[in-house]
Amino acid sequence: MRNLALICLLVALFAAPRALAQGCGLPTAGATVTVTTTYTLTADCTMTDTLTFGAITANADKITITINGGGHTITGTSTACGANPPGKITIRVHRNVEFNLNNVTIKGGGVSGNSAVDLQNTAHSATFSNVTFDQTNCSALWLGNDHPTTPTAVTHSLSNVLFTGVRGRYFSTAHGHPSGIQTVGPVSLNINNIALRAIVSGNAAIGANDTYIGGGTATKGRITFSGCLTVDGVFPRVWYGDIVDNSTGPCSDTISTIGNGGSTTMEFPQAPIAPCGLPSGGFVYGTQVFNLRSDCAPTARLHIPYESDVVVKGNGYTIDGAATGNDIFAVAGEFRLNNAVVTGAIRIPILTYIDKEMRISNSIFRDNAGPLILQDSIVTLDKVLIENHSQARETWPNAVFINNSAQVTIRDSVIRGNTGGVGALYAGAPYQYGASPATTLEGCITFEDNSPRDILDSHSLLTDTRTGPCPPDMKFIVAPSPTADEDEDEASAYIAPPPGDICDGIPDAVPLGAIACLFREPGRLTVYRVDEESRGHFALAATQAQVDANGVGMVASSPDGFAAVYKMEDGNVMVSVGPDVAESKFIHIMLDGGVNGRVLGQSNSYGQAPGLAGSAQANVRTGPLQNCMVTTTEIVNFRESPGGGLIIVDWIPNSWLPENATLTALERTDSWFKVDFYGLQGWISADYVTPQGNCG
Repeated sequence: MRNLALICLLVALFAAPRALAQGCGLPTAGATVTVTTTYTLTADCTMTDTLTFGAITANADKITITINGGGHTITGTSTACGANPPGKITIRVHRNVEFNLNNVTIKGGGVSGNSAVDLQNTAHSATFSNVTFDQTNCSALWLGNDHPTTPTAVTHSLSNVLFTGVRGRYFSTAHGHPSGIQTVGPVSLNINNIALRAIVSGNAAIGANDTYIGGGTATKGRITFSGCLTVDGVFPRVWYGDIVDNSTGPCSDTISTIGNGGSTTMEFPQAPIAPCGLPSGGFVYGTQVFNLRSDCAPTARLHIPYESDVVVKGNGYTIDGAATGNDIFAVAGEFRLNNAVVTGAIRIPILTYIDKEMRISNSIFRDNAGPLILQDSIVTLDKVLIENHSQARETWPNAVFINNSAQVTIRDSVIRGNTGGVGALYAGAPYQYGASPATTLEGCITFEDNSPRDILDSHSLLTDTRTGPCPPDMKFIVAPSPTADEDEDEASAYIAPPPGDICDGIPDAVPLGAIACLFREPGRLTVYRVDEESRGHFALAATQAQVDANGVGMVASSPDGFAAVYKMEDGNVMVSVGPDVAESKFIHIMLDGGVNGRVLGQSNSYGQAPGLAGSAQANVRTGPLQNCMVTTTEIVNFRESPGGGLIIVDWIPNSWLPENATLTALERTDSWFKVDFYGLQGWISADYVTPQGNCG
């Protein structure tokens, strides 16, 4: 009996947790624990290898593992997903374990095909409360039961959790590899209070019912959200699969902290707009229209999330991606690019994800070190020039790479002088999961001087209806229509500079001294500034509708005050520009009765710039207000003065104030209100607000 007791004691000792790691309260890295244990952390822990709980053997007795983090951090070994050498799973939980994790941060960790915290084939529930997953790779949390013979339905719960800075690996599949949470097989998950922040590169932040290893469709569970849900910086999408969203709104108004002491006061990290008119890098949210004002040199990749709709109007300027270190645009939402030159990308100028539409028109891609990668998206390339690209990868094309489920139309375009890889155009590469891309060539298409070939179509996924080569004098950067898009207001309308000398030989052009030129189209006028090389730079546009809607005074002004348009008491329209460099004088043209009227005369003056001097003239029936509030009925322009230049600050994208914003009105004219927007004062049109109170 004494020998039997000794044997039992030895068995218990060997089965117990090994020595504590660095005195933090957990077993050493690489240990395996097979008995019920509760751990309380006394310091931060570092795991250089996987800490395993439970047994992989069949029919092992149930054990319970609880980790009370005490607010500390468990840091795992981590590298970029798919890198060599790979990272490590930080915590692995086997089938026979009931697992509880609370008040802790899991930082780093993760390896291709597995998560930082990995629950494989779990037959018992797990609970996570007040937990932060920070900077994990490949995936943060795997909750799976895809056992090949006996998958067990199980329900887990997460409460008050934060996923931040986590990265996955994108795969073009119906399920994929989410960066945050992945459930597999008959696993249900109830989530109460969650924040998702800066989650990129995987197929989604959260994926439900992923059965790519095993477990048929009849064995799927679901993910249910309740409580608060904050989404901030998720790319390319928030979730997929069987999701029930019963959340009540962002977490900032619900609880004081999220995860292991994280802040719930999170704002969209909206990419700030550089002086050129385009963000220098980061995430671009919502509906955005960027009008370039000069050449741009982004310093980091621009992410366009799944729910965003972004338009980049190049106005003939160049986007140089040499400083981004990778791709220039990573697109998961709706995207349009026109009248731009894109150059200098050291890898890829544009990379698309997900089944959204993208249109690139009247643009040039030049001297990039990789192709446009068009995958899982619907893309039209219309009047595009792709030239002098190079490709070091032997299996990639150098100009256009069409793969996965992309549906791409190339029309009236030229692809020339591109070298390296398998050729210029890879016209469809089905991925291993069976996606079916398609490529159509139509209109005029020119392939010229590409090596080693023009087109690789090894899967016969190309429809070629082209009519022949394009004309040698074909223009790609052209002036767009002077009419604003139907879904944009006049602040977004633009006209690219006409070629050559700005006024010479152009019908109906009116020179404004030697410094500007006036053009007119039906119901609209535009002013271009002339520089030393006599090339036009857009300064101002105004429509007859604006003139008719305005009272006497300034109708519109360029942001720098160089040009302005006024409505006179007799109904005539005056266009003013200046000063000129030689004499510091201002030039004024009077138009008879409207923007398309005949020129009545020209005069000169000295003093303030037109856009500044005119602000006082526009203040008809102006005065201070008390107890007046106005609510915007749609998106409105935020101006420096009534009808004046737009207020351009990084934190107000496109100088637009949002719809349904209630603002304090400080002053008013017949047509304008001066309002306060978070401490910044400016003017908005009275046509797009509902006043409340004593508003005059």
